[in-house]
Order: sequence, then C-alpha cells, then structure tokens
Amino acid sequence: GVHRRERDSFDLTTPVADVDFTGAPAEVIASGTDAERIAAEARLLTYVLAAAEMVGGMQSCLDAAVGYAKERHQFGRPIGSFQAIKHLCAEMFVEVELTRSATMYAVWALGSGADDRQRAASTAKALASEAYPFVADTALHVHGGMGFTWEHDAHLYLRRAAAAAAAHGDAAHHRELFLTTSGYPTEGAS
Repeated sequence: GVHRRERDSFDLTTPVADVDFTGAPAEVIASGTDAERIAAEARLLTYVLAAAEMVGGMQSCLDAAVGYAKERHQFGRPIGSFQAIKHLCAEMFVEVELTRSATMYAVWALGSGADDRQRAASTAKALASEAYPFVADTALHVHGGMGFTWEHDAHLYLRRAAAAAAAHGDAAHHRELFLTTSGYPTEGAS
C-alpha cells in the first residue's frame, strides 16, 4: 500500500520522492485537538532541525573557504591575507554565529517548553534561510573559479542552501509567523 516515486531535485545530494500511502494499513494515534497540538509541535521541531542542519552546512562552507584562503597563494602570499578575502570570511563568520545562536536558543525553547518556542523556531529558520545561501555563495566566491567546478563541493552547498532555504517555509513566511505569534496582524500567515 506504500508507493514511492522519485522526483528531480535542485539539491543533487538529497534525493526527493513523493510517497503515497493509499491502501496502506494505519492506526489512528491522535485526533481532534490532540492531533492538532502534536502536528504543531512537530512543525516547530522540523523548523528547528532544518535550521540546525543549515548551520552545519554554513559552518562547512566557512571552514572550506578559510582553509582555501590559507592555502591558495597569489602574488607570493596567501589570498587570505588580502583585505577583500578577510572581509568575506568575517561576514560569513558573523552570519554563521548569529544563526547558530538563534538555533541554539530555539532548541532550548523547544526542549524547555518555553512560551516563545514558536517565535524562537521561526527566528532560527528565517535567519538560516537567508544566511545559508549568502554563506554558500560567498564561500564559492572565495574559492574563485574552482568553486564553480565539479572538482570542489562549493557549488553543491550553494544548491543545498537554496533548497533548504525554501523548504518548510522561507524567511518571509517565518517572519510572518513570528509577527503573528507576537500579536501583530499580518496577511497570509499560517
């Protein structure tokens, strides 16, 4: 009763499929308000886990860019000694640490049952959805032309960042959720 159909994905490293459960045996484990509460908590957990995965990807991009900037020499010195490259690496570092802090707080908020766990989860996902594509793109630029080739994984991180930013609601969606749960009226938030 379970059927799986593979789909094309922009992120070449993460397979995607449609799964159909028509005719599959099932048992109801919750209904009504219990089911709604469980689904809402599962959504929050999904947002936070997505943000945490994105922080890991951002850290990998930053580590690769800094490592390359130390190894690659141009004009007789490492490219990391040039101010332009230093600035790019510093900007990536700030985005990684800001998103990591928001995600760590969201993990704590979910684990402790804090009243602001919805806002914390949406903050982490919104920050990650904007920061990961920026960090992946910047890391690719630090690598120069090599970052665009199959010889390096930088372009794969850029694809993953774009896919992850859109999954489970983009930054605009999560800013709306944040405002809605803060009591501010918005249009289209759910």
